[in-house]
Amino acid sequence: MSSTIWVGNIRFGNANIPVKLHTAVSQNRVQFHLLHKLDRVKLQQRMICAYDKMPVLADEQIKGFPVEGRKYILIDPEELHEVEPESSRTIDVHEFVKRGEIDPVFMERSYYLAADAAPESYNALVEALKEMEAE
Repeated sequence: MSSTIWVGNIRFGNANIPVKLHTAVSQNRVQFHLLHKLDRVKLQQRMICAYDKMPVLADEQIKGFPVEGRKYILIDPEELHEVEPESSRTIDVHEFVKRGEIDPVFMERSYYLAADAAPESYNALVEALKEMEAE
C-alpha cells in the first residue's frame, strides 16, 4: 500500500481543495553496506583533499560552482537559504493543460491525488478534468 507523502491544498480560482498525495509505486530496494573485507566492519566515507591527500573536516568544507579550470564561485550556505523558495502547503493552479501537452520528462514517477476532506469539492475537480479530457 502506498503512503501519504504530502498533505496540502489545490487552489484554483475561489476553490480550495484539501488533498493528499500518495506514491503510485512503492520502491522496495535491497540496501547494502560497504564493509572492510578482512574484518567485516562497516566503512566510513571521508572527504579527502585531492591536493594534499588529507581528510577535510566538515567545518573546513565549502560549496563552489565551477566556472573554468580551478576557478569557482564560492557559495555560502546562508546565501542558499536566502534564495530558497518559501515553503507552502498550497498548489496554485493557473491553468489546465491536456496530457499530450506535457513533456514526458515530467512523467518519470506516478502519484495518486486523493481528497483529504470535503470529497464533494474534490469530486468536482475530477469531473472538470474528465470533461476537459473529453474535449
